[in-house]
Amino acid sequence: MRQLLEKFRTIEQDLSKQKGDFVLFALIELEEVQNKWDVVVSATWLEEGKKKDLDFVIKQIQSKFSNDEMMFLAKVVLLDPSEPFVKNITSVVSVKGGSLEIKDSAFNNTFVKHAYVITSQKDSTVSLAQK
Repeated sequence: MRQLLEKFRTIEQDLSKQKGDFVLFALIELEEVQNKWDVVVSATWLEEGKKKDLDFVIKQIQSKFSNDEMMFLAKVVLLDPSEPFVKNITSVVSVKGGSLEIKDSAFNNTFVKHAYVITSQKDSTVSLAQK
């Protein structure tokens, strides 16, 4: 897993340089889909549900991983920084370009069996807009 995390840290850094910072960039294993990981990303420059943004992130992942390595992924999920799940994680976890490990935790009623959080930081534009 260590080598995979290094590759994801590199992807996060490359994308941040190209497009801007992430609010959340994490690998998450949910209880209901064991041994498969979701790549969960949130940034102000990503639009939730936009195919072009999803394809862009997937292309970056595919450029760093072999087909065999891709087998551990369940899906790539784009979330808006204002999503309750994102806000909940970023309110309790703060890391930038790392790999903070979390086990058996619930975030906004979603049970996370295992996670590696590469980046989690509060989005100041979301916070200001809601005040």
